[in-house]
Amino acid sequence: MKFLYILPLICIPSLSFAYETTVTRIVDGDTVVATIDNKQEKIRIIGINTPESVDPRRPVECFGKEATKQATKLLLNKRITLEDYHERDKHGRILGYISLPDNTDFGAHMIESGYAYSFKSYAHDRRASYNTLEKTARSQQQGLWAPDACLNDDATQDILREERVTFIKELIAIFKALLDLFL
Repeated sequence: MKFLYILPLICIPSLSFAYETTVTRIVDGDTVVATIDNKQEKIRIIGINTPESVDPRRPVECFGKEATKQATKLLLNKRITLEDYHERDKHGRILGYISLPDNTDFGAHMIESGYAYSFKSYAHDRRASYNTLEKTARSQQQGLWAPDACLNDDATQDILREERVTFIKELIAIFKALLDLFL
């Protein structure tokens, strides 16, 4: 006689991990260093992307310094809760969400204040809400979305300087042409 074994399907909720720690260093607006299991670990915050400020292969991007300053203000030497930190990225950084001591979602704060973009390249649990926060920050011209946000940015100033030099050279060429015409 043959027996048919039927295993019940069990719905297992997604596992969620939380770890309290102190941030010991800020790399930039979306990456920090904290002590985890007696080891200094880089943590890449899930779901946000801030303008670059430390990548040696790239210039500092508009609002990158401001995003780093905000992360420093909110996180450096502060107790945080690292949530859902079970994965690492290709650079070996731990991936996780960060909650501030008052339970504020750090990523949500950075996006709604205009210090970060919602990172849309991969799926994550807070993607829809982060996208909504970014849309609101854009419409309210918060932070990096403000019309004058990048006027004091080094890269923007370099471009403006180059445009002024080009304009002056063009004016000189026009004056020379006019002088040649009348002389």
